[in-house]
Amino acid sequence: MSSDASIWREIVDVARWAPSPHNTQPWKLRPIDGERAELFMVSSRRLPDEDTTGCFLLCAMGIFIEAIRIVVANRGRGLVVSRKEPLDISQELIPFAELALVGASEPDEFADSAILGRRTSRLARQSDSLPDLKRPIDEIARRYGHRAELTRDPDAIAQIMDTNANAVMHDLADAAYGGEIRTWYRFTRAHAARARDGLDARCMNVPWYELWFSSRFPILLRMPWTRPLMKRLYRRRVGHVNAVLSIRGSFFERDAAERAGAMLLRLWLNLHELGVGMHPFGNLVTNVTAHRRLTELLGTDGVWIVARVGRTEVPPRSHRLETKEVLLAS
Repeated sequence: MSSDASIWREIVDVARWAPSPHNTQPWKLRPIDGERAELFMVSSRRLPDEDTTGCFLLCAMGIFIEAIRIVVANRGRGLVVSRKEPLDISQELIPFAELALVGASEPDEFADSAILGRRTSRLARQSDSLPDLKRPIDEIARRYGHRAELTRDPDAIAQIMDTNANAVMHDLADAAYGGEIRTWYRFTRAHAARARDGLDARCMNVPWYELWFSSRFPILLRMPWTRPLMKRLYRRRVGHVNAVLSIRGSFFERDAAERAGAMLLRLWLNLHELGVGMHPFGNLVTNVTAHRRLTELLGTDGVWIVARVGRTEVPPRSHRLETKEVLLAS
């Protein structure tokens, strides 16, 4: 990589901590020079059996681009994104966009430290105390044309969580869905540190042996005498839920999914700075039966993300690919 492209190394070193489904990190960046870079989506890091529309990976790309935008602004520059269309998914490295550093910019509302500090919290212990979240959630969602709702009713939450647990049990027992997600499990600390991606048992708040056992014997999730036990174990891991965030709006097309990703990152960073963690429940959206039930419970359609929000202890930090692994030689 040429020395004049070192700015991209500095940018990626922060932006690589952006979240993605199953911590797949489906992005690569090739610096052209000190002003321009090519962004790629990695085909082998897609989730075709779970993310059947591909929109959640597009959302992740939007998250990554927004993380880059924040880091760039904090270095006094603007960012212009020129999208590549159509996306050719037959390639391993799918040309996604060209990025250009332009002009001058004020620092972003979020410092680099917010990206570095934000984590997904799957810890079970939650405090009932929450700051006023309605205004910041509403403001960020509306800025991007979405609507956010915070459900605090215990009965409604209980039904949502039961629906989620049923969806998780169903999906993990499914040959396609379960087979795909198992390839992203990282059972031990050494395994997670070596892979630097995927679902680390430590971060999922599950003992490695329990994750290994359930992944090797998915039939247990289907049997009438073991499924209730597995469901209870899962619910115990999730723990008490006192607030559920749902967001609805345009999502299932490329532009909408990327824009939703930008919104989601900023909302997540805002929650982080308020001392509030977030734990998305993807099965409530991708599982057709669960999503239908969720629509009934919330009384509204078009929800594309549902998450538990609340205060927990500081969760462990998941690994990320090294900067040199994200960057491609120019």
